[in-house]
Amino acid sequence: NNSSLRELVKQEDATFNSECPKSISNSLQSVLENKEFALKLRKDGIEKAASFSWENTADRALDAFDSALEKKYRHSVVAVKNHLFLRKRLAILTPVPPARSGIADFNADFLPFLTAYFDIDIYVNAEKSSNIKLNSYCRVFSASDFTKNAMLYDAILYEFGNSEFHAYMLPLLEEFPGIVGLHDAYLSGLMAFVDSKRGYAGKLDEDMLVSHGSYARNIVASLNRKADTYSKAILELPCTKPVIDRAIGIISHSSFNLNLAREFYPEGWKAPYRIIPQMVKTKKKNNRELSQKSKKALGFKSDDFILASFGSVAELKCVDKVLDAFINSDLSAQKNCYLIFVGELSQDDFGVSLKRQIKNSGLKHRVK
Repeated sequence: NNSSLRELVKQEDATFNSECPKSISNSLQSVLENKEFALKLRKDGIEKAASFSWENTADRALDAFDSALEKKYRHSVVAVKNHLFLRKRLAILTPVPPARSGIADFNADFLPFLTAYFDIDIYVNAEKSSNIKLNSYCRVFSASDFTKNAMLYDAILYEFGNSEFHAYMLPLLEEFPGIVGLHDAYLSGLMAFVDSKRGYAGKLDEDMLVSHGSYARNIVASLNRKADTYSKAILELPCTKPVIDRAIGIISHSSFNLNLAREFYPEGWKAPYRIIPQMVKTKKKNNRELSQKSKKALGFKSDDFILASFGSVAELKCVDKVLDAFINSDLSAQKNCYLIFVGELSQDDFGVSLKRQIKNSGLKHRVK
């Protein structure tokens, strides 16, 4: 009647005092001499065992983890409100997995390292993060909670990229200026998304004109607009000025972003702009055996040469130019050379056109 056995055996007459020889012998005698009692113990044991399984054990373990995270979340909210943190507090607005964003994946790897220097809260345009490691290092909140908490932080970092996953940050940056992590040199695709999908008709025109003045007007503000007018503007004009002007500091991982901003905005901007090399995972030594296994698993032969493009398969990524280059190169004649686009194909006219281009090339079996 001690340790975990008390949870398994509920019958008092089936337990004994492990420190009393007399109690032990009496229980053994009851089992040996009372057949009905022994049969009942066997039956109860089988019924009790049915409630134990690896699945139930896993469910209980997951429930315990969820409970611990919820408890951590509640305690964190109390600590935030009472200013109990010793380190500087940093709010980061960024997509996180499962969002189909390279920035989401990057921050899932990077932010746990940054917690060595800051106490970090993440605000996402979704309910939860699916990244277990990130959840264990940072608190993840809905962006709808940011407005009431924004003034509690020592700094705010907006992680901007050129996709719809960053649209929720724009009005918050306007209300609460902060540091901008400018991962992409162009934000025109993001602005076009807000214009067409978020019900802000005319915003792309406005942002283009604010950013590029008469240069944008020549492209955008024509009396007889054609279907490709905006495509040309989106591809040629970065349209980052509305974000840069609201930043109190700007960080990019590539000097290309800074040089492009200088080219298009010679008048400059107020915020300091810093180039910080991007954190990367240390490359593992090339393992030929693993490479061959991976090729086989993907349906390729050991001597196949594979060119791969990673990321969304969309016009902004210029994948049509990559396809053109492959078709017109000597590689297209090599039967063991493949061009693989790894990512989601945009569901628009460009996606349809790209599929048609692949089909008409006669290389459909080697361009995927």
